[in-house]
Amino acid sequence: MTTQVEKLIERSYKVAGLFQQDRILIGSKQQEALIILNEFLDYLASDPSGIAFYNTLQFPVVSGQQSYVFAPSGGDVVSNRIVELKFVVLISSGTRYPVHIVQDSEYYEQIYYQTSGARPYACFLQNGIDSSTLNFIYKPDTSYTGEVKAKFVLNHLTLNTDISNVPEYYIRYLKYALAKELAIEYLPTNWTQAHETELQKIASSIKNISDIDYTLRTNPIFSNSSRWWDYRMGVIL
Repeated sequence: MTTQVEKLIERSYKVAGLFQQDRILIGSKQQEALIILNEFLDYLASDPSGIAFYNTLQFPVVSGQQSYVFAPSGGDVVSNRIVELKFVVLISSGTRYPVHIVQDSEYYEQIYYQTSGARPYACFLQNGIDSSTLNFIYKPDTSYTGEVKAKFVLNHLTLNTDISNVPEYYIRYLKYALAKELAIEYLPTNWTQAHETELQKIASSIKNISDIDYTLRTNPIFSNSSRWWDYRMGVIL
């Protein structure tokens, strides 16, 4: 079952007590609500827990190319900006090789030989305003299929279209979130404690549905299988 953007907007006006059944919701009101809705979708990118689902994306990894830009246009991979990166895998000849996600210090504070290639064992994410750059540690020694499991910035919505970029359970969350913004914009007294309680209940449920990562992450220096450097002692294996 899908929900049209116009229907979501109309229902949000009803929740906010700003819609009369004997009136037609005029175009300017729809457009204003659409702007507010898309602003809210952008805002969710500031809090990964607000985007309660992950997507999986595959892309070609080219021999010798160490960095890959994820962007709606002009990048290496057609994609929205990554909000939260959970897993990265390299696939070759039917074998999946996990790539550890690390902090950028793992790259910038260590010694690497840029002329040699190897299968990347780690990567880190660098986010820009409208794009994300995935940087592998080591230049790929051959071509792979890369795969990421991540949360991405949600696409903007348009009128006269179905909402297809979020799961069905997410619609109620968007309806109440938009209703609150509309009430604050037009008639703040319409937004009652009962409304706020319901919105917080929905938001809490949405975050609990999220595919939470409980993996224990430790500093590489405490792992016997990791390599670490100290400028006073050289390379330790």
